[in-house]
Amino acid sequence: IVSLVRFATHKDDKLVPFGERVKGRFEEWMAQQENRGRAFTAEQRWWLEMMRDHIATSLEMTVEDLDYAPFAEEGGRGKAVQVFGKSLDEVLGELNGVLAA
Repeated sequence: IVSLVRFATHKDDKLVPFGERVKGRFEEWMAQQENRGRAFTAEQRWWLEMMRDHIATSLEMTVEDLDYAPFAEEGGRGKAVQVFGKSLDEVLGELNGVLAA
């Protein structure tokens, strides 16, 4: 529905499924991070991909979302804080800004 509305209001020139658009934006964001010297571990990348998929279906990702599936099954908010440290809020903000735009 998001893609259809964006297309109908001329915000997008092509009708592309929102999930595909999010995945493309995610890969661009990851490349930008790498170009800036910001490297993610394999575990961080795995969490980022789960967050990407959540944004693709829910339009945003909040810290509270980490308390629910599939994140809770992997350790939830506590594990995410362990994996990302103090940068968790920053990463969530960036993902929301870039992927859901």
